[in-house]
Amino acid sequence: MFRSLAIPRPLKYLVPSIFPSTNLYRSLILVFLGLLFGCMHSGPAPLLAQGGNQDIYLPIMVRPPTVSNFIFRASNDCGTDNFSAFETSPVTYAHGIKQLTTAVQVTNGIDYTYRIEWLVGGVVQPNLGESGTVAESPEIFTSSVIFSSGSNCDSSLPRGQLTTRLYLNDRVIQEGAVTIQ
Repeated sequence: MFRSLAIPRPLKYLVPSIFPSTNLYRSLILVFLGLLFGCMHSGPAPLLAQGGNQDIYLPIMVRPPTVSNFIFRASNDCGTDNFSAFETSPVTYAHGIKQLTTAVQVTNGIDYTYRIEWLVGGVVQPNLGESGTVAESPEIFTSSVIFSSGSNCDSSLPRGQLTTRLYLNDRVIQEGAVTIQ
């Protein structure tokens, strides 16, 4: 059963007498809520504002970045635009593809450092991937992998699982996987 909650009459008059200025009352509530929810972000420290002979801490509210799922596309001949359509992870391809490209979109991540890392069979491949700083919002990052015996794209990617990870400020944010049968 639901009931309405009414503020007792004495409290209605107590609040304005403690905070005679409605603007001050509203400001303190907003600062309290900002401090309460502002402590949950990983952005810069709150600013200090001087108000008479009292210090008030004003939080900097930061919207965390959002990241799309990894999408993949494959090609049987490197260096051309003969790619399959992008597919959302997890994806399975038949053995024989020679190039695999992945893409991911980051929104609200300006000035975050990013890194895309590739794992083949669960082992990180340090020579593969991309890294840098997010410069705009939204921004799409792509990374490709080929498997070859030299500078030619002459070999198919190995069978098994290839995984990509996106790091923002050195934290894993998104992971995608492809299985090559």
